[in-house]
Amino acid sequence: MNADLQAQLDRIADRLGISRGMTPGATAPRPPVRPMAASTGRSIEILIPGQEIETPHGPCFVREVVYPGSTLRSRYALAACLGQPLDTLAALYPEANLDNFDFARAAFLDTETSGLGGGAGTYAFMIGVGVFEPSSGPPVSQEEASAPAPPAFKVRQFFMRSEREERAVLHALAGVLDAATSLVSFNGRAFDLPLLTNRFIMHRQTPRLTTAPHLDLLHPARRVWRQRLPSCALSSLETQILGLRRDQADVPGWLIPSLYFQYLQTGDAQDLVGVFYHNLEDILSMVTLASTLTRLLADPWAGEDDPRARHGGPGGHLRPGQGGLRRPSAPTAPRSRVRGRTTCDCTPPAGWGNCSSGCSVCPKLRKPGRTGSRTSRAAQTSRIWSPTWSWRSTTSGTPTIARR
Repeated sequence: MNADLQAQLDRIADRLGISRGMTPGATAPRPPVRPMAASTGRSIEILIPGQEIETPHGPCFVREVVYPGSTLRSRYALAACLGQPLDTLAALYPEANLDNFDFARAAFLDTETSGLGGGAGTYAFMIGVGVFEPSSGPPVSQEEASAPAPPAFKVRQFFMRSEREERAVLHALAGVLDAATSLVSFNGRAFDLPLLTNRFIMHRQTPRLTTAPHLDLLHPARRVWRQRLPSCALSSLETQILGLRRDQADVPGWLIPSLYFQYLQTGDAQDLVGVFYHNLEDILSMVTLASTLTRLLADPWAGEDDPRARHGGPGGHLRPGQGGLRRPSAPTAPRSRVRGRTTCDCTPPAGWGNCSSGCSVCPKLRKPGRTGSRTSRAAQTSRIWSPTWSWRSTTSGTPTIARR
């Protein structure tokens, strides 16, 4: 074999974590420690409080953050979504299979990827999963000792320190998803879940929760607030609906892929601190948004005393007959096509011309004398201009316009 080709194959195998003579199921080698990160003290293990876990496919880095269920975020606690009815959402989105949905056994999923366009070359280098777990901490007060404590919300952030750790990250992620029965995401049905499914298949692992009940919060949020907000992105809903503000540690989503590629080249994880914060805030906001939507759909008039209602807070953007949730309208008169225009078959009121949108059943009636046809408009124009202009024939027979 050519020496240059062999050297190129060795570099590819080293990047993928494959070594010669490696038996199936053997532990992959650890990622090399980059000299720059070690010398400056800005490695991911130093800047991010996490731990390295071992899997059958090698090690991977995981950060765990636990919040008590009573932690307030916006108007509701994190555990406020537990036990909320989903009858309205199940009726609006029957394909999501939300009849047996339970937030207590749901996994709140959010990914940070190497690209925003998808495709076979796009992978998730950070996968955040939040689940509700029984609270194990001691009671703070005597009242909490007598009453059962709400479940705690635990967020795990799986991070790939190099491309060779992807199989280990997916294996660790599968252990968390196996304990869940449903998914909650924001635009996850179109992006996050298909991406993870492809990566599971590429690494010869079984995809998880592909047919489980999946509540994608983007679709009901658009249905409720799209006519009132310029954007239904999660960042916009945080500020306009939930009343939350992120600090300066956050980074925009479009900048995250380039920050990760810079980390792969230099080993400096200083900029990734904001990426971890961004992913964590997205998951926490999904929990709060789920509580807001379920309560709002259960009682559209809730939150009228909230000052944020005038800016689109809970209760301020949903009224009976407004927004995206409307009851089916009453049957209207049959419509027919007359001269290429839609008209009603019923008789219009006296003194009114034919309306193009209906008559008694339509709110838009045309004014008297305006039928909307080309012939009537031409007749009106000739009546206006006939006293001033007239047609005259010349000796050659060609008509000209002359002023009277």
